[in-house]
Amino acid sequence: PICGGRAQISGGFSQVEAQDLSTVLKAGALPAPLKVISENTIGPSLGADSIRDSGKAIMIGGIFIVIMMLVIYSACGAIAVLAMTLNILVILAVLSLMGATLTLSGIGGILLTMGMAVDANILIYERLREELKAGKPLRTAINSAFDRAYVVILDSNVTSLLPALVLVLFEVVEGTAMQGFWTAIAIGLLANLYTGIVVTRTLAESFYAKFKTLSTGKIKFFSNAKIPWMKYRRVGIVFSGIITIASISYLAVKGPSYGIDFT
Repeated sequence: PICGGRAQISGGFSQVEAQDLSTVLKAGALPAPLKVISENTIGPSLGADSIRDSGKAIMIGGIFIVIMMLVIYSACGAIAVLAMTLNILVILAVLSLMGATLTLSGIGGILLTMGMAVDANILIYERLREELKAGKPLRTAINSAFDRAYVVILDSNVTSLLPALVLVLFEVVEGTAMQGFWTAIAIGLLANLYTGIVVTRTLAESFYAKFKTLSTGKIKFFSNAKIPWMKYRRVGIVFSGIITIASISYLAVKGPSYGIDFT
């Protein structure tokens, strides 16, 4: 044992012998047991399988989003789908300009961005429905819906973008596997500020100017909902507090379970 953490090897060594000994010690060429913690085997078929599975994931996720938007929001849903498609093209274009590699985690980021892109449109269309329900003319309702939803969309995207940019910075420095995911998310959020507001509004106004109508769909899940959320606020606060305290206590006692990246 090396007691105290400091040691010295004495003897009559030449410069070459001392250098050889130093190299052996630094290389760890000493009798020591090897314990395998993690082992990964990468073959040529793995990449092809991953590409195929990722393509299926994006296709299935995209189909669900398209069907949902068209069924619930009709013409407005079609506009949202076009804006979402443009959002994806912007992400791919920026990644290409950056010379970035499209990774599995990056594809996951693109898929998540697809949902975030239509989320902005849902806020706008639900606001449009409220404006129309209040008796405003369609053209006035369109302008009011976009103006009122703008602040909410900007807030949600910026608050999501800030941690994404921080994580991109640290991922680039560390070069970890999640770099592609956060890069795609950051680009997607910036693109969403443009496609979700400017492009969607332009298409909606153009559609109205040509056809003098703009359908927001007939399916309205919560139009007449009367749920007394605030009545149960104390129950919710107590439940959330119990879960939070229990989680922190468990983490303090048990400690985090680190993956191979950390250990």
